Amino acid sequence: MHSKISIIEDMLDEDQKTALQAYTLASSPLKSNLADTATTKPTHESALEDMPILEDGTCSHPYLIPNINKTSCILAQRIDIGKHYIMTGGFSAVKENYATAVGRLMSFGRYVFSIDEPVISDLFKSKKFRDAARDTCPADRQVLDPFQFNIIIQVPGQTVAQHIDGVYFEGADRFDVPQWLLAAMKFSGLWDDYFIPQVQVVAYFHTWTWSPDRGGEFAYWLPDGSPATLVQPLSGYGSTVDGSRVVHAANTYFPNRKPPAVDKSKDVELRYSDSTKTWTVYEDGTPTDFTYPTPELRQTLVFRARCFPSEAALENFKNRSNRIPLTSILSRLTYDLRSRGYTIPDSRLDLCILIMKVYIKYPYPSSLIPLNYCALQKLLLEKGWDLTPYFDIIGCGVDAQPSRISVIDFGGLFRSAFGNYMHTIIEGLSVFKAFKFEEFKEELKDSIGLAQKLKGVVVWGGVLIAGTTIKLLMFSGRVKRKKA
Repeated sequence: MHSKISIIEDMLDEDQKTALQAYTLASSPLKSNLADTATTKPTHESALEDMPILEDGTCSHPYLIPNINKTSCILAQRIDIGKHYIMTGGFSAVKENYATAVGRLMSFGRYVFSIDEPVISDLFKSKKFRDAARDTCPADRQVLDPFQFNIIIQVPGQTVAQHIDGVYFEGADRFDVPQWLLAAMKFSGLWDDYFIPQVQVVAYFHTWTWSPDRGGEFAYWLPDGSPATLVQPLSGYGSTVDGSRVVHAANTYFPNRKPPAVDKSKDVELRYSDSTKTWTVYEDGTPTDFTYPTPELRQTLVFRARCFPSEAALENFKNRSNRIPLTSILSRLTYDLRSRGYTIPDSRLDLCILIMKVYIKYPYPSSLIPLNYCALQKLLLEKGWDLTPYFDIIGCGVDAQPSRISVIDFGGLFRSAFGNYMHTIIEGLSVFKAFKFEEFKEELKDSIGLAQKLKGVVVWGGVLIAGTTIKLLMFSGRVKRKKA
C-alpha cells in the first residue's frame, strides 16, 4: 500500500482557478458525498445486507443509510471511512457525539466520470500532469487513462477522514460493487494480480490565503508506521499520489467551528444563492441555518487517471468483460476468514462488518486515548440504554465543543494495542451482541491475547471512570478548579 507523492507548486494557474470557480457555481446544488450511488449507479448497490427501512424513511442503525430508491437500508458506499472516523475521532482524535461526527464527514461535491470539461481536459493534457503521472505510475504501466474529476467542497467544521480512494480491479470497480468492499479487496491482498494502479492530483482553487487557524491540511501516511505528513492546502498547489494505495485524509477545516447538523438518512445538499452570494445547506429541500460565503469554502479539485501496461490492456478494460461476480468476492473473503479462524456470522450485515474489521486497516490516532468514546452513546442507545445525561456530563453532548486529547505519541505498539481494546468493545456494541463472556472472548481471540485485552479494557475503563468522577465532583461543587 504505497506510492510516490509529489507536490506541484503551480498546478493551477489563475485562469484555471477562475474557470473552476465558475464551474462550481454552475454545478449548484452540490450533493453530499453520501449520494455517491446516484452518480455511479453500481450493479450491486449493496452486498445484500439490506435491512427494512423505517416508516419515516430513515435508518436507525448507525452504519446504514437509505438505498437510492428509498426502499431499504444499506451500508453507505464508504462506510469503511465513516466507521473508522466515528470510532477513532480521526487522526486528530476528536471526542464528539455521533451526530456531530456525521455532519463533519458529509462534505459536498460533484463526481464526473468524463473529461470533456475544457479546463479538465487541458489539465490532463498538460506537461505538469503527464510528468507527475509517469512518476507516480509503476514503470511498467505508463499508458494513462484519464477517467474522472471531482469538485469537493468542505464547509467550516468538516473534514475528510482517513481513506484510500475507490479501487479499480480488472473485473470489479465502483460500477459493479460497493466501494467499501473494493477497499476490503485491496487490503486483503487476494486480488493483487487484478489491481489497476492510478494517479490522482489533489489541487486547490479557493481564493483565500492559508493560515493555521483554518486547518484543512492534506495528510498522508507512509507504510512505515510514522505519523501523518501534513501538506498545507495552498491555492494553486497540487499533490500527486496513487490514492488507492496511500492512506490519506484532510485535517478538519476551521476545527473550532461546528459542522452542519444534518441527518444521514435525508437528502443533504449545498445550494448557491446568486442574490445573497452565499451557499446554504439544505436537508430534504428545506434550508438549514448553515450558510457560508464563498471565501469560507475549502474548494478542491481531484482528477484521476488509471495506469495500464499497454493500449491493448486499456482497451480490454474498457470492454468490461469478465466481471467478477459479487457472490464470488464474498465467497473468497468468507473462505479466507474461515482459514484465519473466524466464525462466520449468520447475518449478512454482521458478515460485512466483520470483513471491514478484519481487512481494512486505517491508522489509529497518535493520542493518549485513540478512540472516540463519545460514539458509544449512539451505540448504547440503539441497544435501549439511554445514558444521555452521563455522556453530557463527560463532554459528549450535542452542544459540547469537541475535545482533542493531547496528541502525545506513545509509540505504534501502544496505539495499536490500546486502539484494539476499545475497537473491539465498540464493534461488539455496533453489531448488537449481548454481553456474554464467550462472545466477548470470540471478539478478542484474533488479537494479542485475552489477558492483555482484559487488562487494557480495565486500564481504559479506569481512566474514563476517574475522569468522569472528577467531572462529577466538579459538577457537584466538591472539587474546585484551580485558578490560574
